[in-house]
Amino acid sequence: IRNDKLDAANYFEQGVRSPFRRNQFGGDIGGPIRRNKTFFFADYEGIRQAEGIAQVDTVPSLFARSQVTNPDVANFLAIFPKPNQNCAATALACKYSFSGNQIVNENYVTTRLDQTFSSKDTLYGVFTYDRTPYDAPDAFNNQLIGNLTDRQIAAMQEAHVFSPTLINALRGGYSHEKVNDSTSVSAINPATKSLGLGTFPGETAAQVQVAGLTGSPAGFNGQPHYV
Repeated sequence: IRNDKLDAANYFEQGVRSPFRRNQFGGDIGGPIRRNKTFFFADYEGIRQAEGIAQVDTVPSLFARSQVTNPDVANFLAIFPKPNQNCAATALACKYSFSGNQIVNENYVTTRLDQTFSSKDTLYGVFTYDRTPYDAPDAFNNQLIGNLTDRQIAAMQEAHVFSPTLINALRGGYSHEKVNDSTSVSAINPATKSLGLGTFPGETAAQVQVAGLTGSPAGFNGQPHYV
């Protein structure tokens, strides 16, 4: 068990500790199913974690926003959060900080079965399952971004003893992995779903890089991702 009550504040969080909860637990069991013939073993491990991730961005100041006369640019400013830290009245860029909550829920299972047919023939099989979904806000706290890894691995071996100097082992295996990376889950800022901010008709806002500012993440379903 870990908890933010035992942690120091992050340097960038101005003395405020981000929330942090981590619970890691599990167990195992094993033994004979048939005496001297069939045996099994299984274990499980789970992780439940909620962690505040400090993010500090450089965004257009309120003064800079007031100077924008191009309506297209003014509309796009909805993607940039307003600064929440003090800066000079005529500064063009200020700081925006927040602590985004990253949620991780992992389930990990391993099983094994051993079978002794005779003094010359044995068989075993193993299976591993690992599923880890986690999500966190993007850099501007505009939307919740989700990720998932899902792994399944199986293997088996049959061994036959022909003589004290000759053994044959037949093995087989299976492996499957699924990954969803940086997929949009939900909109925190409704502007991320606006189709009027896209660089192409019918698209949400694109990623934008401006010198001196933190690059803006893309709109909903616009993050580079793969499934």
